[in-house]
Amino acid sequence: MNLKLIGKIITNLIRYYWHVLLVGVCILWVILTYVASLTAWKAVFLDNTQVYFGHYMHIPFTRFATLRDVYFLRAGATPEETATVVPLATEPHGPKNYMKINVDHVVAVHILRSDSPLVKTINGVDTQ
Repeated sequence: MNLKLIGKIITNLIRYYWHVLLVGVCILWVILTYVASLTAWKAVFLDNTQVYFGHYMHIPFTRFATLRDVYFLRAGATPEETATVVPLATEPHGPKNYMKINVDHVVAVHILRSDSPLVKTINGVDTQ
């Protein structure tokens, strides 16, 4: 066989496997991101000062993120009353338990510890 031909075949194989490896890494990253979003509670801070809590997932290069199992803090009726954690699905307008968020309005996303008081309260709300 001609050495040029062998070199061309090897170059094409490397080019092909590089693309397969890159696509594989991207798919693995998306899967791991999705699995992490299923388990970790996150606080999502928006530019209108609203804060929502839930399982946040954003796929890069998309305009909207999804927040599932959504909760928010409702202020007490009087200054002496503390805020309460409320599921979004219990609101009078009857929303589903997830929301789409325009990522242009997300200021910060914090991953909450599993032993945080808020997560313990949410888990208590879920079991009642």
